[in-house]
Amino acid sequence: MASEDSKGKSRGMIVLFVCVHNSGRSQMAEAFFNKLAEGKAKGISAGTQPADAVNPVVVKAMREAGIDISGNKPRALTMDMVEKADKMITMGCGAEAGAVCPASFIETEDWALEDPKGKSLEQVRKIRNEVKRRVTKLVEEVSEMSKVKVTKQDAEKLLANVPEEQVFWCCDGRIFRNMRDLADGLENMSDETFAYHLNCDKSDFSNWLRDVIGDEKLARDLENPLTRQEAAERVNDRVTFLNMKLS
Repeated sequence: MASEDSKGKSRGMIVLFVCVHNSGRSQMAEAFFNKLAEGKAKGISAGTQPADAVNPVVVKAMREAGIDISGNKPRALTMDMVEKADKMITMGCGAEAGAVCPASFIETEDWALEDPKGKSLEQVRKIRNEVKRRVTKLVEEVSEMSKVKVTKQDAEKLLANVPEEQVFWCCDGRIFRNMRDLADGLENMSDETFAYHLNCDKSDFSNWLRDVIGDEKLARDLENPLTRQEAAERVNDRVTFLNMKLS
């Protein structure tokens, strides 16, 4: 997704990776992202309580992957970083990041990643590989998003009520007429109702979002089996992002 800088010029999407100390997970994510994005988007990282130096075991693990981060320094998360970012990824430490960066400011996703602090090289390799897997998927998603710029008119259309004959009929009897209804419904529905509509065999929510609402991105985000809370967070993040486009 392309954004504009302070002079109104188009720039690539900026993804902010946040953890507590900015000495391990977020450093790896930033490095992998910038290598894989090849300049089409930019990754930056920061910590809510930055350490004095990058974890040396993480440096060694990344060197094995062909990336040298030995010269990197942990940085403190600032509101300026938040304001310039298009998306924020927290490394399993969303609560700490939220204290500085309310999720309502930008589209946010939390990755439940183990902290490499105090871990052996073998354990850090596993964390590194999982970070790379997630970043690779993220870069693919960013690449797709960059092809379509969401305008104010797009946001209005995506948030509007659908025709009465295309509403989402929930198995518990409720009706969703728009994306905000779906967000509220996911917050309050039972886990049993949720599992009926989203499971290993199908995702009724994704089908409705793609075929009726027309939001391919959110439809993809809800395709894989998730917990109800995770699905609710993703829909709420998308609604927040689209609301920002209306302002």
